[in-house]
Amino acid sequence: MTAVLRQTTPDGQVAGQPNPSRRGRPRGSIGPLALWLHPQIVRFKGQGASCTNLFRSLSVVEGGNARAFVVSPETADAYYPELGVDLAGIEVTLGNFRKIWGRTD
Repeated sequence: MTAVLRQTTPDGQVAGQPNPSRRGRPRGSIGPLALWLHPQIVRFKGQGASCTNLFRSLSVVEGGNARAFVVSPETADAYYPELGVDLAGIEVTLGNFRKIWGRTD
């Protein structure tokens, strides 16, 4: 049974081991920014809000502009108990927000 797990692939890697050249989060995992935005996006999508309107609303609350905002320490403190991650200082661009919006059902 273990012989099947230890078969090598054509590039010399052992099957089942992570590729050391791939960095970052594993596929399918969710970053802290998406964890924070997901419930808000679901709620506002249900109310019929558009991606741009929600982004601009969050930008006004966080003190940003039409292209980006930085998560404030106050917001980070409010969501720290729920997420367990400090979001303070993370920049949210409109492009990144649109990607998270598109992945949220």
